[in-house]
Amino acid sequence: VGFLFVFIGILNLSTEDAIIIAAVSVLVQCLWHATRQLHAIQVCWSVCSISAAVYASGVVYGWAHHSMPEPLALAALTATYFVAQVSSISGVVALTESKRFGEVFQQQFWALAYYCCGTSVAWIIGTMPRSFQWEAPIVCLPLLYIVHRSQAKQTAQIAEHKQHVEDIHGLHLRTIEALAMAVDARDHATHDHLTRVQIYARSEER
Repeated sequence: VGFLFVFIGILNLSTEDAIIIAAVSVLVQCLWHATRQLHAIQVCWSVCSISAAVYASGVVYGWAHHSMPEPLALAALTATYFVAQVSSISGVVALTESKRFGEVFQQQFWALAYYCCGTSVAWIIGTMPRSFQWEAPIVCLPLLYIVHRSQAKQTAQIAEHKQHVEDIHGLHLRTIEALAMAVDARDHATHDHLTRVQIYARSEER
């Protein structure tokens, strides 16, 4: 849920301050009570990825803020941050898991609604009197908790679906291998033929 504070930094502070907020947020998420140990290259990539997204968003918003109405500038900020952040994540997932970039990118569209809400809340906080601006995020903590729980539930559902698909795939593969072994046992003339076909099919698929 650190994106809310990132948007607050872009709208009310400088782009450099927003990058620092984003980098610290990612470091906390990667190192504090992490579910699994991350490699240093993964942590560095996460920090660089979000820093680049924040920088691009700050540049686009700085231009849009002076050349178009505020709602359009906020929309440009949200779209830039979403595309920059999700594109980098989708690219890595597509490369490491041999998936199509467009398919992975489309699966992340659920996050766009949260970014829109975060931009709106950050803009509202920026219009408040300065004496109340830094108390507003504290008031928003229950909302942030709800967003966090919703995001965690969505992520858990995606992981569960992925595991289910992998289990079904493994079951199908084991069934086919068992049938192939049965055929090979009955027909010695075509021994290992199905295995060769399987290897050939995989090479063609790649």
